[in-house]
Amino acid sequence: MLSHRKLFLASALLFAALSLAACGHTGKEGASSAAEPAWTEVSQWPDNEFTRHIPQPEAGSPVCFTQGVSAEYDFFSLELAGISLEDFRAYLQTVKDAGFSPVSELEEEPSPGSVSIANVYSKNETGLSLAYSSVSEGLILYISRPASEA
Repeated sequence: MLSHRKLFLASALLFAALSLAACGHTGKEGASSAAEPAWTEVSQWPDNEFTRHIPQPEAGSPVCFTQGVSAEYDFFSLELAGISLEDFRAYLQTVKDAGFSPVSELEEEPSPGSVSIANVYSKNETGLSLAYSSVSEGLILYISRPASEA
């Protein structure tokens, strides 16, 4: 079961990394596919079942979110803007201090023009994937939990 969880969290990280420019998407109206999540603009930190399980970053402004179900997990993804590399590193420590254990951590210096840092953490049944871009000073938080019984 643990390896299945790690595989899902790794795929969640990939989703987060590919979604960094999600809120800026300017495709045609109504031209969406199953691969493109619907993003909703937001101006404040959402209070929901997902965000209650993770620490709120001290820096950054929420921009947009999406949510859904993937591979028997419910997910909530939130994009934040205006986060410096130092702020992001402080948030990584906050996540660890809150009891999240690393599943995968990239400890390299940021690469220009790409996702700089991408880490995956877990705590109990909550998975947290973080993808940070130093170019846009943006952060995608991808929070996953086992799908709720309907």
